[in-house]
Amino acid sequence: MSEQTDKTETFQEALGQFVEHQKRAFEASAKAVDALFPESFKEHSKVAHTEFRQGLKVLLDAAIVELEKLSKVDMHHHAEEGAQATVEHDGSASATSGKTKIKVEVE
Repeated sequence: MSEQTDKTETFQEALGQFVEHQKRAFEASAKAVDALFPESFKEHSKVAHTEFRQGLKVLLDAAIVELEKLSKVDMHHHAEEGAQATVEHDGSASATSGKTKIKVEVE
């Protein structure tokens, strides 16, 4: 092997060892922080987390239902709008598939 290949492999090995040490450090830190809190705190935290998630789910489900209703109303409105003739300000009708148009006279 060349000297460059040896350096690359040595660097890869060192990087792998660094990552393993960092994983172990993180796990040990998490256990240390976990040990600071009593079991009753952990239990209440789990219950609070579950209640929060359930409340958020109810809120999001209701929002989805309302958005679906609005979407249906909007699609129905666009279908009706496309089928109607546009009435201009002077009372004459012109057939378009767009929104209602109004003539504006500027002095």
